[in-house]
Amino acid sequence: MQSENSAGMAADKTNTPEEIVDVVDENDRVIGQATKGEVNSNPKIIHREIGILIYNEQGKVYIQQRSMKKRMLPGFWIESVAGHIPTGMDPAEGAHKELIEELGFDTELQFRKKTLISYPTETFFEYLYSGKFPSNQNIKLDPNEAQQGRFVGKKELEEMLMAEEMFDEYSLADIKEFLNSNIPAF
Repeated sequence: MQSENSAGMAADKTNTPEEIVDVVDENDRVIGQATKGEVNSNPKIIHREIGILIYNEQGKVYIQQRSMKKRMLPGFWIESVAGHIPTGMDPAEGAHKELIEELGFDTELQFRKKTLISYPTETFFEYLYSGKFPSNQNIKLDPNEAQQGRFVGKKELEEMLMAEEMFDEYSLADIKEFLNSNIPAF
């Protein structure tokens, strides 16, 4: 949940390099802590993040276009929710926390897989979850996190790719796998 500053405005949580996260070894065992700034700028330090794919009744998956304020992949399309897992928090707790912060609602989540992801500047285990969008809710995008979002099926995704929209390669692989699966059995 966003905190508010003294003027009553939501705090900008876009780039919080001072936030503490757990450092893990190659077997995903916690071996220490470091700041997000440290883990996001050193690929030798492994940490944990979550990814969430939210789908609707039609089997379409929600994707978001990252804010231009983001340090990593500004303006790129990614899965429904992505974020760091704060120190001491298990992946499921972190997933629900990020879902509420980024989309403004919570729902039951199913763990799907854990993947080691490496970028030139960082390395992390991503815990991927999926969950059905509750029809009685509204999505409330945090403008500091995402500039827009939408539900897409295979056809819409292909149209976006043909239009050369920028997608994070790992998110795109997860989105395609999800859309080609038997939802929610993914």
